[in-house]
Amino acid sequence: MRQVIRTVLSLLTIAILSIRCTTGVAGGDPGGSEITNGKVLSMAGVPASNIRVSAYPLGYIAGSWGNSTVITAFTDDTGGFTLDIDSNSLYNIYIADSSSGSGCLVRDVGARQNLGIIHLDSLGTIQGTISIDSAQAAPVLAIYSKGTPLRVNIVSTDGIFKFGLVPSGSYSLSIAKMPPVGCIPGIDCLPGADTSSVEIENITIESGGTTVVDTLLNVQDIGELP
Repeated sequence: MRQVIRTVLSLLTIAILSIRCTTGVAGGDPGGSEITNGKVLSMAGVPASNIRVSAYPLGYIAGSWGNSTVITAFTDDTGGFTLDIDSNSLYNIYIADSSSGSGCLVRDVGARQNLGIIHLDSLGTIQGTISIDSAQAAPVLAIYSKGTPLRVNIVSTDGIFKFGLVPSGSYSLSIAKMPPVGCIPGIDCLPGADTSSVEIENITIESGGTTVVDTLLNVQDIGELP
């Protein structure tokens, strides 16, 4: 009986210290910068060395001048990493290794956390079509995902967009109008922290999968970038 109890406790410990990419980890203690650590395993189940692990503040918007600092580390020979993050903030841990075609997104991570083992999955794709319900000319739109490094994607005239090499996990997309004058789409038309945008939530990327997002928007509902 004692042996059975020990076995059950061991399995519970392994489960607690093992993270899949769809996992959200909320928490962290107040009081200054603190170390958060973990270990990354490749898709083959072996330690993944020299993998970039980045912590993005939840409010981070790709290309915004007002972004908080992104904290980055690289895994060692054992797959281990440490991140010295602000204990007053929450971060998304973003791993996207193009050379191996694998990555992971772990959401809502705070300071002083042992993330245990993070299992990498195959990178996936988010793609779709944004249709505008308006008799007016379709505006140029910016599409981005807060708290990740996914860059702004400018919708083409047919409304098609695509994000490739996306780590498996849960995402939200923001859609906002680009300023009509004074910028070059895709270069310096970038969203700011106070963007009023349409949100598309609960977009899940499975390992190696493609998620299609097709939506019809009223042009009056889409806020403009500052």
